[in-house]
Amino acid sequence: MTKLLLGGGADFKVNLIKAIVPIIPVAILLIVNNSNFQSFYNETFNAKLPKIAISHAMIIGSFIAFLTCYKDIKAGDIVKKFFAGMGEGFSHVYGIITCALIFVAGLNAIGFVSNLVEIMKQNPQIATFAGSVGTFILALITGSGDAAALSFNQAVTIHSNDFGIDPMHLGSAITAVAGLGRSMSPIAGAAIICAGYAKVNPIELAKRNAIPTVIASILYILITL
Repeated sequence: MTKLLLGGGADFKVNLIKAIVPIIPVAILLIVNNSNFQSFYNETFNAKLPKIAISHAMIIGSFIAFLTCYKDIKAGDIVKKFFAGMGEGFSHVYGIITCALIFVAGLNAIGFVSNLVEIMKQNPQIATFAGSVGTFILALITGSGDAAALSFNQAVTIHSNDFGIDPMHLGSAITAVAGLGRSMSPIAGAAIICAGYAKVNPIELAKRNAIPTVIASILYILITL
């Protein structure tokens, strides 16, 4: 089945080196941010471990991917794909986040956020319930858990100390439920890609995910209330 989905046919063989390349940036970030590794580096080289940002790790991973594929594709095509991917990521990820920030700014401008915070001061449980349900629905509609969570966290979570809730507690609950809503969305990027590989309608994938994601969200809301 895997061979058929990947389009390799009966002669398809997994290249372990190429298969490992996509996880290299994540591995770099996990290793560099590990306190034990930092201590080992400092003691061994008598120098502070340089900070590696996410963008740096991705560039390192891209360069390694180039080295593993230089025989199969032209260097010029690799560069084109690299910048095409950057542009697509900027438009699909940063574009959504920018829209979320603009949405929050609009809510602040009309006084909605300040009124909502005052209501939540009287009944703090409203914050967790409304935020969880609202972000789940928003993530389901937009296909982006980040945009949904960011909208609520920027608007309400930053004021959670005012109505007696730990910002970390509320923010983590909102982010988790938003991720579940995204997992059920038929227009999420991951859902579309997986549905394409499996050659099924994304709506069918969303239906399959509906029951577990809804149940998980309800349980999470009940636990965090």
